[in-house]
Amino acid sequence: RDTHVELERLVHTLPAGPYQRDRGPSQWLLKMLATQTERTELVPLIDALHQRMRADKVMDFGMQMSAAARLASTFPQVGEQLRQRFRVVLLDEYQDTGHAQRVALSSLFGGGVDDGLALTAVGDPIQSIYGWRGASATNLPRFTTDFPLADGTPAPTLELRTSWRNPPGALHLANAVSAEARRRSVTVHELRPRPDAEPGTIRCALLD
Repeated sequence: RDTHVELERLVHTLPAGPYQRDRGPSQWLLKMLATQTERTELVPLIDALHQRMRADKVMDFGMQMSAAARLASTFPQVGEQLRQRFRVVLLDEYQDTGHAQRVALSSLFGGGVDDGLALTAVGDPIQSIYGWRGASATNLPRFTTDFPLADGTPAPTLELRTSWRNPPGALHLANAVSAEARRRSVTVHELRPRPDAEPGTIRCALLD
């Protein structure tokens, strides 16, 4: 509700841009505001759902992740115990983490508090498929500052760009197909073949 009020205020009070005549908000902004207005009508329904779930003592995935994030960020001893127990941590499919998971994981293993902890995240923004559940591929570039080194500097990033099993022709096709997706989200460079890769053959067929 508060976000909608702030958005409405900004849309109607921000000055026009340098190339825009003073005709008020653009149609694009008004359409976005109308969509947000429709969404606010769902808030009472969501509130009622959460009240019912609390009464019945049930949780969905989002509530589980929120509870974990609150626990990890409120009680630092939880993270301390886990870091003593696990010295090597791999966060796989990191492009499919949501905000609550990011808060929970950074509270448990972030902060550069222990240089004896080996922590790695692996992810591919192009394979981010859980946006409908709140996941965001933008958590990948944020990893470097969410999990800094012990001296506070951002963690290093390595790109796995060389394909050791695909020929150049297949990679050329894959890069062409994924071009739009690579422009739309986190920057991802094209895949490249191994130095001694055979050219390969691409075949296309329409089958019954």
